[in-house]
Amino acid sequence: MKTVGLAVFLVATLTAPVLAQPAPYQGYDAEAFWRGTSVNPIERIQILKDRIDRAEANGSIDPGEAHRVRDELGHTWEWIHRMHYEDGGHLYPGQRAEVQARLDQISQQIRWLRRDGW
Repeated sequence: MKTVGLAVFLVATLTAPVLAQPAPYQGYDAEAFWRGTSVNPIERIQILKDRIDRAEANGSIDPGEAHRVRDELGHTWEWIHRMHYEDGGHLYPGQRAEVQARLDQISQQIRWLRRDGW
């Protein structure tokens, strides 16, 4: 009986540190992040701005980084408007794809900043 008890103790002692480890980083999943949101790039910029505000408010990113990412979003917004007005009031599919790739990149930066920081 002592052998069984010792075996259970050893298994519990040796596996507990492994079980206590955080889940491995799964990476950024843009599709999952944007699921259920508007496809309008301006509305998506607002979603990212709100995300930055929350992250700054809870201290998961510092004010300097929040400012930098807000600037990037501002430049993206200006870029969208420039394309929009230059091309007769709408974005073509290729332009939308470029904008979405940029928003995905910014969203991934926010995630990285919140997880790891600079």
